[in-house]
Amino acid sequence: MTDNAGTSSPGSTAAETINGTPPNPRVTWSENDTWVLIRIWEDHLPELRGEKHNARVYDAIVAALAKMGISRTRRQVQNKIDNLTQKYRKEAREKTTGSALSAWPFFVELHRFLGTLPINDRSLVQESCPSPKGNVDEIIRGMETGSSLSSDEDGATEGCSVTDACSSASHLQQEPQPSTSKSQPGTSTSQPHGKRRAQKRKRMSANKKFQSALLEQQAKLIAALETATLIEQGLRERQVATQEKLVDLFSKYFNK
Repeated sequence: MTDNAGTSSPGSTAAETINGTPPNPRVTWSENDTWVLIRIWEDHLPELRGEKHNARVYDAIVAALAKMGISRTRRQVQNKIDNLTQKYRKEAREKTTGSALSAWPFFVELHRFLGTLPINDRSLVQESCPSPKGNVDEIIRGMETGSSLSSDEDGATEGCSVTDACSSASHLQQEPQPSTSKSQPGTSTSQPHGKRRAQKRKRMSANKKFQSALLEQQAKLIAALETATLIEQGLRERQVATQEKLVDLFSKYFNK
């Protein structure tokens, strides 16, 4: 099974040709190569998401692929990861609409670590804010692959991000709600000190009764154990005496 998802897009190829740089050669990712890339991608996912300029991380992925005998360029790896991310998100959307389990062989493995990202957890995303620069797919893909929109390319971003929205919602949930009930004048919710002391004495009395009963039961068990020990000792003495008498009888019988 082969996957052409890692080939360069026509738009990027045309742009590279116009800029004077040779386009990346088209490559075909076999199923085995894709599995290897997914495993390496998962290992470097925290670094991809934690660094703004992650060319160094992609170079590390390229080097890891080379050790496995898979020769790829940084751009080819980036394109493949972007395409896998888009395919995963498409399959995830179709899966949530009630369709059957995805037949795409990489979905389960990608969902295992991409599905844990907050941006892919639909139970955590309640409301999103519009972004004037860049569409939602680009932002989500950037969070999953670790790439980010630079200020030179996209300009200053206005509005709020998903993280800001989540933190604001969490802040609102943590704020104490005003009480709707008003305390009546002249009433007190605290119990009188005398009643508290009476309850405390009752608890102490109950604890003392329990301790006394426990000690009494323990004393009875010790007495029963001592009685059983005395009885056992008497039985052993009788057994020894009986054995001695039996030995004497045998001795007299054989000495006749």
